[in-house]
Amino acid sequence: MAYHNISVRAEKRSRNKGVMSERQNTAVCSFDTKSPPISALDIHNWNFEQLHVPENVVTMVQIDGTRRQVYTKFTDFEYLQDLLHSTTGQSEYKHDIGEISQVLIEMAGTGTRCGRLANLPTETSDEAVSFIFSQYGEIKRCSKRVGLRPIVIRF
Repeated sequence: MAYHNISVRAEKRSRNKGVMSERQNTAVCSFDTKSPPISALDIHNWNFEQLHVPENVVTMVQIDGTRRQVYTKFTDFEYLQDLLHSTTGQSEYKHDIGEISQVLIEMAGTGTRCGRLANLPTETSDEAVSFIFSQYGEIKRCSKRVGLRPIVIRF
């Protein structure tokens, strides 16, 4: 049985408001994984004091503690654009103990995604698989492997 491993870099989203989904109004702030844990109150204060995000434009803040990521959903895409433009995709967070952590800020869902296809005929070429998946973004890597491992897809 042949498997194709694929890495796709998602394309930037359209600015047309008519076709945008709710996820496109979401920013993800990725904190350094080696930094000390941050409380929800600290994140709330950091969002409004450091990033200067008005409280009335935020509909939800979700914390993923294991990945050290904070998702902030805005009411409109323009606020997300303003945040990304004003911070140039990076910021700093100063912990209570004085340590400073670098924070990467980007639009949620635009990173590299990996997946595995299974049960394809062994004669299926990497170029054919890359062509089919090119509609989802730029294909970074596509490689064929032969083995009897279970199907794993992460998107």
